[in-house]
Amino acid sequence: MSLEIKTGQVNGRQSVAFGPQCLSRGKLEVSDSIGAANQTQLWYTSSLTTGPGSNGLRMNRAAADNTPLSIGFQQDLGLVWDLGLDATTTDLTLYSNSLANDVLHVGATAGKFQIGPSGHSPGSTDPQVGIWAGTAALPVDGMVIATYGNANQTLKFVRGEASPADQRVRMVWIKASVAGWIMQTDSTKNGTCDWNMVNSATGHQVLGFGTDDSVTLGSTAAATAFKVLSPLAGFFNVTPVAQQANASLAGIGSVTDANAQAALTAIRLALANLGLCAATA
Repeated sequence: MSLEIKTGQVNGRQSVAFGPQCLSRGKLEVSDSIGAANQTQLWYTSSLTTGPGSNGLRMNRAAADNTPLSIGFQQDLGLVWDLGLDATTTDLTLYSNSLANDVLHVGATAGKFQIGPSGHSPGSTDPQVGIWAGTAALPVDGMVIATYGNANQTLKFVRGEASPADQRVRMVWIKASVAGWIMQTDSTKNGTCDWNMVNSATGHQVLGFGTDDSVTLGSTAAATAFKVLSPLAGFFNVTPVAQQANASLAGIGSVTDANAQAALTAIRLALANLGLCAATA
């Protein structure tokens, strides 16, 4: 490996270019052809006319190089981190030498973040922030948010006021591409701030909370069910009790009036079918 150092003008500023040729010839060259392939330019500027207008060092490469442009951080002459431009895109990347992989991609066009060793260059369909926690060989938790005291809005989801009416606030749970569950606002797509949970496999809402404090369980689709497993239950604000077991057929059979007996038998059967009383003999 050799090193070439060239000095020249870049946009009217003095710059230095590093390349793999000149050191083998044992001399320092001065050239006006800064920016050739396989060269890295480095200069200091205090008079930018475009961009943010900040002072400081600048690094440059030719677009056709297809090699990373980065600053490396070493310990005992061993590489630990590389921070710079991706090899084939304009992403800002952070490379971990121990993982032999990028752990951060920041897209230049939309400012999208891909975090984690399984991440990638952000594409048009990627979210603003994607977290790819760990690897198949080393799985880790995705995200933990800790606060101190009574902090408000630890995790806040807000739909912009100018957003279209059907742009809901959503959280989605899926396994790979397998259908899962959706928690969202605005079930009717008209800007109503209700809250509901949807089974994405069937498209049915199974739990909903209305703006009037109403609660809806289950859907109107066939084969859906609402099942209470709790050993105690109560309705209309009464104290929850265990399943009733005193409405026996023998007791009903002792009623002498045939019409009353039939009515009580029907009521008992209905209650037993709902599980509100035990089907005792």
